[in-house]
Amino acid sequence: LRIKHEGLSPKNRKAMGQFDEANQVTRYVNSPSSLWGRAEALKADAEDSKIPQQALLMVQAAIAIEIMMFAPMRLHNLATIRLDQHVNRFKGRIHLHFEANEVKNDLALDFVLPELTSKRIDRYIKDWRPSAGHDGNPYLFPGRNGAPKEQGGLGKQISKAVFAQTGLTLTPHQFRHTAAKLLLDAKPGHYEVVR
Repeated sequence: LRIKHEGLSPKNRKAMGQFDEANQVTRYVNSPSSLWGRAEALKADAEDSKIPQQALLMVQAAIAIEIMMFAPMRLHNLATIRLDQHVNRFKGRIHLHFEANEVKNDLALDFVLPELTSKRIDRYIKDWRPSAGHDGNPYLFPGRNGAPKEQGGLGKQISKAVFAQTGLTLTPHQFRHTAAKLLLDAKPGHYEVVR
């Protein structure tokens, strides 16, 4: 039988403890930019015009991590972001919207991403995503046969990239806890915002 815990589980409490040091928070926040820079360097070093697979995976991870930082959602919703359904643009910023029936707790999700993040996503869509070779696939992270990238694979890709850039051990689900911790550390008592 599973024991119900009040508050964070021991596993999540340990994961959040990694963010008690300011330098770890800085590395975490800068990880999408660092990944993007490494991918650009790999692309520039490529002998032909084809984007190396490793560079594409880094850029995908950078985009996924940055989205999760500003729009902490479940991995299922991240993996199934459709360009024709969930992504809207207004005044240079991307708005992500999920209907209530697409979300585990039946509450619609609405996120407005920062301008810089929106520009990075647009660059990924224009310059990087086509090299995945999934023409006509409507998903931000395309998989095979018109489907989204497999959730387990995307989750491992995110966790591996975070660890490589920061040394932090973090699952995609823990991004939601991380957002709450960082907000409450900066603005104690803002529990309603976190909720």
